[in-house]
Amino acid sequence: MSNGSSHSLLSDIALSRIIPPKTPVRERAHDEDITTLADSIKKIGLLNPILVRQVGDKYQVVCGHRRFLACKMAGLEKVKCIVTHDSEESDLEKMLAENVARRNMSPLEEAHFFNEAIEKLDHTPHSLAETIGRTTDYVKKRLKILKWPVELQEAVHKGFINMAVGEQLAKITDEDVRMRYLSDCIQRKISAVTVEQWVNMWLAAKDYKEQGFTDPRQTPAARKVADIYIRCETCGKQRLFKFVRSIVVCENCLALINQFFEEYMREADLGISDERPNSNAGAEQPLS
Repeated sequence: MSNGSSHSLLSDIALSRIIPPKTPVRERAHDEDITTLADSIKKIGLLNPILVRQVGDKYQVVCGHRRFLACKMAGLEKVKCIVTHDSEESDLEKMLAENVARRNMSPLEEAHFFNEAIEKLDHTPHSLAETIGRTTDYVKKRLKILKWPVELQEAVHKGFINMAVGEQLAKITDEDVRMRYLSDCIQRKISAVTVEQWVNMWLAAKDYKEQGFTDPRQTPAARKVADIYIRCETCGKQRLFKFVRSIVVCENCLALINQFFEEYMREADLGISDERPNSNAGAEQPLS
């Protein structure tokens, strides 16, 4: 019996007959908010029914994927649902509205959802941005995540790095270097500003090797960072990029270098001048 809309009346459907969305927006099935919601459902029940559509003898979730996951976690046998008979495009619009209203998706989840909205609803980045109340640049930046290496997608999805850091690391085409920098960013909470300096230095070295420059400081990438100051990890002073040397060391070796430097300074009672152009005292460096 219909209530006059494209939805049927409220129904109790066996959880075993409900399947997740074809392309779920939520990728984190075990988030704390799912657990919290499951605890709430155990105590007071499911207050907001799940919107589903019939697919054969099953019912596919249209809106309420988090609630569906929480009901499974809570161990329910039956779930209150509303069955929709709308088109798939209309259902996707409902899903878009629900998730935009919540606004707690990860950047990667947003990227997948925006991409689906563009492909299936004939949105452009601009029209989608207007629909969800965001800027076109915001939508385009999220879509670019889908072109990132998988490890960067996963890192930003789990909150290990932010978007700004991910955007910089995505410029590095050498997988070994990128993975080393990513590991360092996660362990040491490196800022996007510092990562940008690392990437610019890597690009400068790449130009030097690929284009046959006789002086690495004359490459286009090197000229961009020539006036950047970088903090020396050993003496703690800010040095011009052209006076910095980058080496890859482990934490133990870095500690030994710092210990040696402190002993040397104590015994010799010397200072290090910021004016010395040939100093190799150390640099801001990603650890291996």
